[in-house]
Amino acid sequence: MSGPAFPIFTYTRHNANLRYGVKIINLRYGVKIITHDINPEKEIQMDLKDLTPKSNTIEVELKHPITGEALNNDDGTPMTITLYATHSKEYKGVMHEQTNRRLKVAGKTGKVDITSEELEENTLEVMAKATKSWDLTFSGEKPELTFEAAKNLYEEVFWIKDQLDEGISNSMSFMMG
Repeated sequence: MSGPAFPIFTYTRHNANLRYGVKIINLRYGVKIITHDINPEKEIQMDLKDLTPKSNTIEVELKHPITGEALNNDDGTPMTITLYATHSKEYKGVMHEQTNRRLKVAGKTGKVDITSEELEENTLEVMAKATKSWDLTFSGEKPELTFEAAKNLYEEVFWIKDQLDEGISNSMSFMMG
């Protein structure tokens, strides 16, 4: 016997496996297998610059929380929220601010105590401060973006946070150019 009729491959969580001309991609809800006509002995030439973000922002088009349909403003434009990406200096600045505040308290008290309510408040604060711009309609108006307006919107229209979280999670698409 000469072995199986199809190539045996392994899947590693962090790396796409290109052995035997098969590329396996980890998707959010499963694994997708894409076959490629490549030579497994051939070296793959890569420039690390190609794997760096092309933008410091993430634009999220808002969808209806039940139907998934795109939400549009009265002028027909899609409702969008643009966030600073997690690798951006702006987002990191927000995270450093919060972490430094917690470390300062921990230094004084010798412990870090955080309640569920404080965690929720901190999450709202990060999202509001990480919001670069928006184009949306709320209460019949297109509100100006301010920290307080963003925080209030994300608290009142709670499902937006889930869509923003998903947009951040999917931001690895920066490699697509």
